[in-house]
Amino acid sequence: MNPLLLPRWGVARELYPTVLQAVLDYAVLVDEAGDESLEAYRALEERLQGLTGKDLSAFHLYEWWEEEGAEVLAFRIAMPDPPKLERRLSREEVADVVDRLLSGSGEFSARPERDEDAFVASFSLYLDVWYRRLLEWNAPRFDVRWFHRQQDRQGNWFEHGRDDLLDLLLGLGASGGNRG
Repeated sequence: MNPLLLPRWGVARELYPTVLQAVLDYAVLVDEAGDESLEAYRALEERLQGLTGKDLSAFHLYEWWEEEGAEVLAFRIAMPDPPKLERRLSREEVADVVDRLLSGSGEFSARPERDEDAFVASFSLYLDVWYRRLLEWNAPRFDVRWFHRQQDRQGNWFEHGRDDLLDLLLGLGASGGNRG
């Protein structure tokens, strides 16, 4: 696998404690004093954007406890976004990403560095959004619905298998979709 397409575990591991502490500090502030003006929220968002360079509009910093918890939120924020390539992913690259998504293993690299084992083990299952974004930005075609359970015209529920997903993502399938 092209190293450019690998999750940047080292960066995520380095940023994670700072991001987590910022999220937890914000939660304490809201519990103790509230944030009706959202001034503290905007300050948190600005701080995290400065640390990560990421657009945080997709993250629910204000209501993380209703989703996956502070730790997973901090990981998702700390993990750098996948690259936006100047080319489309090859069939082999798309297949590798689809295999990772379907297996639920969440890990691209076969052997993370020894000191990262615990961090990788804790968070590798949460790369689903990262992988889908990699496909969205770089596969010939993409529709997030292809990765969800669907209903056919007869009312039967199904999920796309590996080969169907490859065909759809590579623009070979009969089903339509769009790049966004």
